[in-house]
Amino acid sequence: MSPSFERYQQNSPILILTLDSFHKKREGETSEYNLASSIFASQIDEECKTFLSETRKKIFGHLKAGEVIWKNSYKERDYNSQLVLAKDFCSENSNARYLPAMERYDGHFFDGLGEKGKDYLLHSKHHLLILSALYGFLKPFEPIQFYSCQFGDKNICFNLWTHQKGISKVIIDYIKTYKITKIFDFTACDVPSYHEAIDWDYVTKLTSAEVLHCYHLKTTTDKALKYYGRFVRDHILLNDLENILKIQKGSIIDEIEFSDKIRSIGPPPEISQQIVTDLIVLNKLEDLLNIKKGSIIDEIESSDRIQSIISLPKTSQQILTDWLSIIKAKEKKNIEFKQSLRWSFKTNEDKKLSEYIAMRGISSMLNSEGGMLFIGVSDTGDIAGIENDYKTLQKQNGDGYLLHFDNLINNYLGKEFHQYVTATIELINGKEVCVVQIRRSDKPSFVKSKDASGTIKDEFFIRGTASSQPLGMKDTLDYIKSHWKKI
Repeated sequence: MSPSFERYQQNSPILILTLDSFHKKREGETSEYNLASSIFASQIDEECKTFLSETRKKIFGHLKAGEVIWKNSYKERDYNSQLVLAKDFCSENSNARYLPAMERYDGHFFDGLGEKGKDYLLHSKHHLLILSALYGFLKPFEPIQFYSCQFGDKNICFNLWTHQKGISKVIIDYIKTYKITKIFDFTACDVPSYHEAIDWDYVTKLTSAEVLHCYHLKTTTDKALKYYGRFVRDHILLNDLENILKIQKGSIIDEIEFSDKIRSIGPPPEISQQIVTDLIVLNKLEDLLNIKKGSIIDEIESSDRIQSIISLPKTSQQILTDWLSIIKAKEKKNIEFKQSLRWSFKTNEDKKLSEYIAMRGISSMLNSEGGMLFIGVSDTGDIAGIENDYKTLQKQNGDGYLLHFDNLINNYLGKEFHQYVTATIELINGKEVCVVQIRRSDKPSFVKSKDASGTIKDEFFIRGTASSQPLGMKDTLDYIKSHWKKI
């Protein structure tokens, strides 16, 4: 992308609002700070600029004091060792290293936007602001440092920005100053506080701007942001004003629904510590281990060092949903693929044996160290989807599928194991896949099955290298004594 950011000249009545990202780049940093690209060079009033600069400084202080903590797991201080009070905080430290926000951020929205979208933005007449827990509002090419900061569960950063409706007053002034008539709000994500930071009732009361909150029909998690980025690239940045104004409340485009009402974004599903650990290592610790990503996969299971570096609670709002990276790693001890839950691709018919095999895989992970089961993915990692499974159900959609899945847990394993298993329908490569996340159980799990005579029996499985392994009675008793030492 060209560094000639001065080409970005906004004069339309359209405002796109998105948010910063946890994932950030370091490559290409420079000591140069271009004030002309910052929010402080905009025409908003001085009171708003003072609020932004002073609040940035306050949050900087809380970060440096280690007072911004992510669910007692992520201490932002560990990621902010090189963050200094410099020009992006209206101070004069010359040791800071900067990148434009649009190049610094590397999360889902910016991935969806892509290099093409960033180039489109340079030629776009529409406004774009980035909501940041550290910086408040950012212009897209505003220089910023590498940092880690989030709103969490309405933490001190959230409280500082929302105190006396401060951040809402800034956007109101921006709307009035630039005569904005339509706002596209793309802030719905895994962290609801981002979506709730702006008092939209207050905004609409004091301005005449139409606000459209954007929601993906199939996911409310962070990965919806990738679809939002694509939508902005394909339908807004270089689109004519006349066409953009045709998008109204109730419109559905590319599976994104536009609403004039803000919706409550629920908490993310529970995710096992082992799974999150694997994903973080795969995506974030390449430089720490000084090895290639391909070998990180093998390192995950054998490295006690990694486990000591990362300590996460059972529930984490840092949901990492790069499913393809996991699938490309192929089946292993804590990752299993099943092409179907109920459908036989060989005979083209309903085959309930597949249900038993899936429950057996889940039980083996419950009895081991947890893991993930992808239903709708072949043994070779090809995305097949679960549409054929839908055909075998009375309610042929995701809700019907998950209801049936819950019943299988009840019948094969027992209701008490729901607390360790979370199943969601995810869109991967355009196809729906059931992703099952399994935590290590606090007690043994047995699979109920029928033998040839129809007699119900209990079977015990553990995970092998890449498959479920049955144990006989003696081995089962020995394993239980060693695996659950309190029993």
